Amino acid sequence: MFNRYKLGAATVALLLAAAPAAVYAQQTTAALRGVVTNATGVPVANATVTIVHTPSGTRAVSRTDAEGRYDVSGLKVGGPYEVDVAANGHTPSRSDGVFLALGDQQKLDIVMDEPTTTVTVVGRRSTLSNPGSRTRMNREDLGNVVTYKRDIREAARRDPLTQLDANTRGTGPTGGLYIAGSAPRANRITIDGVRSSDDFGLNTGGLSTNLGPISIEAVDQMTVQAVPADVEEGDFTGGALNIVLRSGTNDFHGSVFTYLRNKAWNGRELYNPVTKATNKVKLFVPDENYGAFVSGPILKDTLFFALSYEKYTSASVVAAGPAGAGFGTELRNGGVPFTQADIDALLAPWATYAASSNLNPGSIPLTTPFEDEKYSAKIDWNIMEGQRASFTYRHAFSEVWKGSPASSAALNLNTNWYTQPENEDNYALQLNSKWSDNLSTEARLAWRNYQRGQMPPVGQGFSAVSVCSDATSAGAINACTINRLTLNFGPDQFRQANVLKTTNNSASFTGTYRTGGHAIKGGYQGKQIGIYNLFVQGANGVYYFDSKKSFEDSRVDQLFYNNNPTGDKSKAAADFSYMNHTLFIQDTFDPWTNTTVNYGLRYDFWTQDDQPALNPNFTARNGYSNQGNYDGLSVLQPRAGIKWHNDVLDASASFGLYTGGLPDVFISNRFGNTGILTATFTLQRQLDGTFRETNSGTTFAANDATVSALMNINKADATFAAGVPSSGTSLLSLNPGLVRVANTNSLASGFDMPSDWKLNLATHYTTPFGTVLGIDAVLVRSNTGLAFRDVRARRLTLNGVQQYTPDGRIRYDGLVVASTAPSGSSQVVNNQSIYANRTTAGLGVGTNADGSALYDLANPGSGYDIQAYNPEIESSSETIAFSAQQSFDGVIWDRDHLDLFAAYTHQRTNQYGGVPEFATTDCCGGSNYGDQFSSEDPNAPTRGKSSFEIYRGVKLNATYEVEWFKDARTSFTLFGDIRDGRPLNFYMQDAGSAARGQVFGVVSGNQLAFIPQTESAIAGSNGLGFMTGSVPVYFTNATELANLQKLVTQFDLPTGILPKGVSRNPSIQRFDLHIAQDLPMPWFDGHKVVMTVDIFNLGNLLNKKWGTVAEYGVDGRQGTPMFRVACGDAAGNAVTGASPVCASYRISGVSTTLTTPTVNQAATLNSVMVGLKYSF
Repeated sequence: MFNRYKLGAATVALLLAAAPAAVYAQQTTAALRGVVTNATGVPVANATVTIVHTPSGTRAVSRTDAEGRYDVSGLKVGGPYEVDVAANGHTPSRSDGVFLALGDQQKLDIVMDEPTTTVTVVGRRSTLSNPGSRTRMNREDLGNVVTYKRDIREAARRDPLTQLDANTRGTGPTGGLYIAGSAPRANRITIDGVRSSDDFGLNTGGLSTNLGPISIEAVDQMTVQAVPADVEEGDFTGGALNIVLRSGTNDFHGSVFTYLRNKAWNGRELYNPVTKATNKVKLFVPDENYGAFVSGPILKDTLFFALSYEKYTSASVVAAGPAGAGFGTELRNGGVPFTQADIDALLAPWATYAASSNLNPGSIPLTTPFEDEKYSAKIDWNIMEGQRASFTYRHAFSEVWKGSPASSAALNLNTNWYTQPENEDNYALQLNSKWSDNLSTEARLAWRNYQRGQMPPVGQGFSAVSVCSDATSAGAINACTINRLTLNFGPDQFRQANVLKTTNNSASFTGTYRTGGHAIKGGYQGKQIGIYNLFVQGANGVYYFDSKKSFEDSRVDQLFYNNNPTGDKSKAAADFSYMNHTLFIQDTFDPWTNTTVNYGLRYDFWTQDDQPALNPNFTARNGYSNQGNYDGLSVLQPRAGIKWHNDVLDASASFGLYTGGLPDVFISNRFGNTGILTATFTLQRQLDGTFRETNSGTTFAANDATVSALMNINKADATFAAGVPSSGTSLLSLNPGLVRVANTNSLASGFDMPSDWKLNLATHYTTPFGTVLGIDAVLVRSNTGLAFRDVRARRLTLNGVQQYTPDGRIRYDGLVVASTAPSGSSQVVNNQSIYANRTTAGLGVGTNADGSALYDLANPGSGYDIQAYNPEIESSSETIAFSAQQSFDGVIWDRDHLDLFAAYTHQRTNQYGGVPEFATTDCCGGSNYGDQFSSEDPNAPTRGKSSFEIYRGVKLNATYEVEWFKDARTSFTLFGDIRDGRPLNFYMQDAGSAARGQVFGVVSGNQLAFIPQTESAIAGSNGLGFMTGSVPVYFTNATELANLQKLVTQFDLPTGILPKGVSRNPSIQRFDLHIAQDLPMPWFDGHKVVMTVDIFNLGNLLNKKWGTVAEYGVDGRQGTPMFRVACGDAAGNAVTGASPVCASYRISGVSTTLTTPTVNQAATLNSVMVGLKYSF
């Protein structure tokens, strides 16, 4: 169907040109401006310009200035509009069929005193409108989008600079949205001007609920923009997605719809592109989606309503499980298929525990339920001419099962998973006012309440139990042999005390004054964030058995426990608030014909009265407080933009500094991990029968009554695994050493809010054949970066000389020197003995800030003080997109239309630190600190490719529409997304411990791997020793050597320390098809039925080998462990944990599972969805 624009008689000089995104920011409205002249080109002053939104009768009136200019903002998006111009001595003029786009200030120049004729312009906006590095979509465009789960982010992925995460992150393939290389959590998403992103930052998709907080049926227009230069745009360092909801009009409109995906309409064969194996998937789940929309008048021309409702129910397919049970990925243990019978055998000893009657370990189901519901209400009120108000209410709820059932290292039964219910309520009130021809204002108030639960199926009252699948302990007594699975059941450590509630209350005021061709805009934005976050890791304990034998003998090999010293979890909650204030001013003007410029300043500053609880032990160690917060932080952000255009070419540039949007979990970690609210112990059984507490370095005798009772379980005790006994809490509260060395998170002194410089260049040229060629580039450089370090880590020195690993990395102190004090000595005496022994051996020792001895950390232990700081090394990214767009009418016959769009995007990143893609905690594995990847300095990040990088990508979109007869439109939309896989990292871990080990001495396990040459062996090494430059490396056996050689060959890895992002995950090629058929209902004017068929991953439907989505390792984004490494002497012999010698590397535990990528079933298998919608 065509859009027709009827233009009035006096508009021979009509120009409707979209102003660039670089120049204007209106998150909910549009604007119209221009110049009124007579037939000879002389400006007409004091002309009355009346702009009427014909569907609702909404009016705005303005007068031209001495130079004939008018400028009206705060208008409803869409249309059509009538624009009437009247002036004394001139013939009145009318322009019909004017449509306005979200965020645009469109230009309409009018020439009066023309002969009365009618000019009709027939045109159609392309499915993808992309002026000035921004994609804009209206209702018609959204109707042609293939949406897997009717998520607004699936529409946004059409932007050339945007990528949608194709892999599953617990919620299906509609995950994070990456705009010009930014992380999803760095983006800002607004709905009717109210921020609707995941403020706290726990959802990897960047939205507050799994499928987004609004029904697509309620959306009027949306824009996606990488670099909006207007000073109103802020509170993000990524990109901006603005959505405006539909409003009521003087006519009633509505729809009722349902979309179904039958379990029979799914692919059944999951093909692995590396192994060439095909897995027959046995179980599929149906999806059901239904809802309605209705809008209309309450009082004609004055008061209107719009209501929407949508519900989605389905089940998520569990990706991995026991071999032979119908899972897309089958478990392997030590390279051998792991079946349900193997699981049952490993769990068999649990039946001998009395506690088994209270805690059923669970299973791995093939599917888990998924529900999403959202509804909204919007009221629009035309109070009087020049005064317009709107009120919006939105509610969103979703509940999904989360938890990874399996990886190459772990097997998690469903009692180790959790349900995640999320509830969000939003209220927004907006007033747009035009006080005179020169002055207009916009005021907005908004309230947002959000709650997020994380509830294991057995509740939060049990411990986690982990059992290594080794028959007997092998290697480290507190770590499972690499390539062997660890079975986990009971609530995992993060879900044992986990409650989140947040509020976001905001207010904004913007005033625009027009004078002499300049639009001077200024205003204030403010938001108050309130957070209650109860998050206590291991509040009920995590029991680890190092083998099936240990499990049978009820011998705990490691116990992790973290709680408030009183034993009351609730006393460890982070409960605080802060304010973010913004002042801004901007000037917008046209220095020349067809040129618009804006420049301005945005000033963000933060106030916060709440402080983290003071930890005097932290202060004594470091010489400064742990109470750093946001109070007093500020960033001044200059912005500028320019746009030039003529009939065939437009060019724009925008430049500015951006800050804000840092996930609130970041500051929450400072409040929740002070070392005062909680205390921690990690008890490990030693080979000699004693027990060591790793945080404080304390050693307990084998017959210590308290510790022995904790580590040797009485099978007859039915309360086991229902939390750590009171003796454990006593150990926390009565052991002052544990309290003094409790873990902390803090801000560095002088910490500044992270900010990025951004430059956007864009040009679009329309050829004589109507093809639009575009180039859009975005360059980003960090102004103030963010990284994480452990200030408790101390460099390893021997007689004052810094020690290094064989490949030249800085070594930190992870040595464990024994006490020589008499047996039964107190902790203080033992620590003093260790301190003296280290001094005698020439090893460095811990000191407080005043130089006094730090006996509590005589041995550094596994505790940490993770600190966020601003590094001097910058991050950067460059993204450029080349696009072509062409429209055709009358392709086959005179009632059809074809839109074609293609884009090629190239991206290069160089990241240092930052907030990792999925991290929410500060330490240790899968954390802000642990996921940084390190090389030369194990306690600092290394610079390299971002895990967000898509090196090359191609997007294709074709929409064909035809009317077989009047109003019976048939449309076909094919969308293709072809792109490189994301960077892949390989790291090595300390063989002795996942915590602060002997080799690197840090609590981060992500040390980029060192790859030796393995062609020429060292003489006398039995073919297991190799010299790479001056670095000797030895393998513990020939099998380990062969396994590493296989990995090196497969991934074509260079020798030496691997660079960050050295390899890539498999590329993705995906095509989706949308077919729609309109069936008019002639007996009801304006009523129709629309039947749709959506085919997801069309290539996979045609050929099982096509459209595969796969990633390597535990998590292909954040890297994967390649092998373990230990220190050796010059001949490759093992050294003790107390020895500073590290003349060679000893490699063991090389991964045998890394060679095979995990194919994502939900994202790979094709499926078909059919829909039926009745609209009027």
